[in-house]
Amino acid sequence: MALPTGGVSVEATYEKELALRESTERTLKLLKDSEERFRLVAQSAEDAIVTVDARGTIAFWNPAAERVFGYAAPDTLGQPLTLLVPERLRAARQAAFERALTQGKLELGPRARVMDKMRVTSVAELVQTAVKAGVLKS
Repeated sequence: MALPTGGVSVEATYEKELALRESTERTLKLLKDSEERFRLVAQSAEDAIVTVDARGTIAFWNPAAERVFGYAAPDTLGQPLTLLVPERLRAARQAAFERALTQGKLELGPRARVMDKMRVTSVAELVQTAVKAGVLKS
């Protein structure tokens, strides 16, 4: 029932709110399902998967990363990604990371690609890795 002033009835407002709530609940379920699929794939992957936030802090560390780098997940989560970069390469990696955030893409020259394949393990060994990186825009 429309109000004489051209306003919307209480019933119509309630129906809109209900529809919005149902849409939000569906979206949240889809997001939760997507996150669960990612975790299942990442947990069973043979390759190390490490994600970092915009500050360069490690936010996700899968079991393969534990095998490759020798650090348990609890020892890496919240730590800077530079934990894995040899000391002599840290300044260059940090600069590349900051450029990636500002430009929205990661650009490494040919020399950087070769150097990027060396990482430090928990026992200070250098291991060769193939690094794939990208910037997730929010």
